[in-house]
Amino acid sequence: MKIIKKSILLSITFMVLCGLIYPLLMTGISQLVFNRKANGSMITVNGNEVGSELIGQNFTDQRFFRGRISSVNYNTYTEADTVPDESGKAAYSGVSSGSQNLAPSNDALKERVQKDIDDF
Repeated sequence: MKIIKKSILLSITFMVLCGLIYPLLMTGISQLVFNRKANGSMITVNGNEVGSELIGQNFTDQRFFRGRISSVNYNTYTEADTVPDESGKAAYSGVSSGSQNLAPSNDALKERVQKDIDDF
């Protein structure tokens, strides 16, 4: 019985130490020392967060592959698009997913990208 008590006490001690105290300590230190990085290195334009410096690549040489815009229309919707109609469906209910990418030469993709640029 003594061994079971000790093992339970040791388990609880390590759960509190490793699952609560250590993560809170590391979060606190990172917020104090590396605040911007700890919060995702967000890019702000006109007071709105529009992206992160950590996402995407900066292609500076022609020998590298270029990034390609996804054919999926991520989060380019208005508040009105999220309101359900009488059938209960919204015109846009969040991020969609897709199993393919359109080629950079695809006219539909070019039109959508230009519309997104104009919207933003």
